[in-house]
Amino acid sequence: MTDKEIFEKNIVSALEIEDLPDDKKIELIDKIAAIVEQRISLRLMMDLKEEDHREFEKLGEADRMSYLASKFPEMEQLITDEVVKVKKELIEEMKKDEILAMVESD
Repeated sequence: MTDKEIFEKNIVSALEIEDLPDDKKIELIDKIAAIVEQRISLRLMMDLKEEDHREFEKLGEADRMSYLASKFPEMEQLITDEVVKVKKELIEEMKKDEILAMVESD
């Protein structure tokens, strides 16, 4: 599967968790979104210059995304890359768990 396909694929389908109760799916999606957000924030904060970081800290929550977009014109691609990376990691973990479960059941 290409990165584009992974990015576009619904996370519920990608992880094959359609049978989970809706509240559990929502909880999982929220956790995944938080992981992606944390990773992107960390990546961007590490790349900001000190003076830019101070300016960022002065901004209100509503203005921060616009500020970051002005400093990182490639931010949309960074977000896409991070979403793909997290999805790949989760899919790989699910496969490992399935394989482990098959081995343990023998």
